[in-house]
Amino acid sequence: MDKDFFKNENLSDRVADFIRRQILLGEDFKKGEHLREVELAEKLKISRSTLREALKELEKQGLVHSVPRKGTFVSDFDHHDFVEIYEIRYLLETNIYQVLIEEKRLSVEDLTMLRKMIDKMVELTTSSKNLQEKLTEFNDRDIRFHSFLWEKSGKKWFLTMLKNIFYQLRLAMFQDLVLENNMEKSAKMHYELIDALEEGNLEKSRDCLKKHILIMNEK
Repeated sequence: MDKDFFKNENLSDRVADFIRRQILLGEDFKKGEHLREVELAEKLKISRSTLREALKELEKQGLVHSVPRKGTFVSDFDHHDFVEIYEIRYLLETNIYQVLIEEKRLSVEDLTMLRKMIDKMVELTTSSKNLQEKLTEFNDRDIRFHSFLWEKSGKKWFLTMLKNIFYQLRLAMFQDLVLENNMEKSAKMHYELIDALEEGNLEKSRDCLKKHILIMNEK
């Protein structure tokens, strides 16, 4: 670990982001793993107080949980958890699509921008970056794409509920991407969704989302 990696004004935020990404990748920090403070602080070359602040933030996001007198552990999400998270997402997001269509909230400029976002996702799938970098960046771009649609709906309580499960949802989306094992196919599915929203076809947009959510289709 580069000793200067975590030099930042908001050090605990950067540490939390690093651990969060490692949890997403499921390599350094696996489900149910005990995060030993002394060892982890030494490995990251940070103070234990900074690490504790970061872990508290991750606990609020549901990615880790603390057990009295035992320590902090990576949350052990299973398939049923992901299905439930996606069922919540499906109910909220398809209602958002209805608002976007009925109230014509997506402008020509919005649709153009969304297609450019998809172009970047497709381009990423054939880049020379390693698989870990691709998966992480794809996940970032995927969540930004859908977050834009959430914001455009103006449904503040729907948006609040989606934000409340943001990190759990992001983890579920990451797992879905790994299961799909075809980033290019996953990226191009977004074109179908935008076409459906532009056509004002709510049923087609719902079908596009469900087809995109592999975990829900395997329950």
